[in-house]
Amino acid sequence: MSAADVPGRPALRTASRGDFIVSRTNRKFGDRAFCVAAPRVWNRLPADLRQLRSTQTFRRLLKTFLFAASY
Repeated sequence: MSAADVPGRPALRTASRGDFIVSRTNRKFGDRAFCVAAPRVWNRLPADLRQLRSTQTFRRLLKTFLFAASY
C-alpha cells in the first residue's frame, strides 16, 4: 500500500515520489519479513527508476543500477 492509498491521510511528499509505507517491527526477525523488507528496498531505488511504466525498461535499468551499486 502506498502512502497515497491510506484513507483519511493528507498526501505527503513521499506519496508523490511513489514511496511505500514500511511497517514497524519490534524484532530483528520481523524486519526480514517480506512485508517490511520489500517496501524498504523499493523506497531505496532512485525515483526515476520507480516511475518507469515499461517492465522491460525497468528490468534493464534495475540490473544496471544493482550492478553499479555492487561495485
